[in-house]
Amino acid sequence: MNTKKKYDPMITQRHVEEAQQLWREALLALGSCAHLDFSQRYERAQRTLGELYDFAVGPLFKPTLARGTNTFRLNEGSVLAYFIQDRGDAGFALKGWQDVKFENAQVLCFSSYAVAMGHYHFRDDELNTTTVEYTFTYREKKEHEPVVKIIAHHSSIPYSENADRQKTSE
Repeated sequence: MNTKKKYDPMITQRHVEEAQQLWREALLALGSCAHLDFSQRYERAQRTLGELYDFAVGPLFKPTLARGTNTFRLNEGSVLAYFIQDRGDAGFALKGWQDVKFENAQVLCFSSYAVAMGHYHFRDDELNTTTVEYTFTYREKKEHEPVVKIIAHHSSIPYSENADRQKTSE
């Protein structure tokens, strides 16, 4: 009788929550790299984010603080640049974040992918909290991978009626 556990690629909410925890840890770890020179930051980001994002297929990435020609990131280099300060990006991971808390509004799990939507809350070194809306799409993990991989990531600042009023009054 074969007692070896069969590998099951089915994504569950637990897989998504584990991936979110790893994303949090990665962001905080990259934040501690601000003192390193660019090549060291890049190497660390490539290794760290490569565990989370499926760079073989993209990902589709719309970061929170991006606009103009840098709004959409469709390859590894542009994703890394956003996090570690390159190509005109300020380095989102280098902003001194002390913690990140995911608050899922909903997680939809299918056999080979999952979608999570909600808010994440970034706390800085002065204990200010920035709330951001997110949608992540994850694909199934392969047998050799520690976690499901992100294939789409969209973040945005929540809508504000005050900002809308300012636009219409100009």
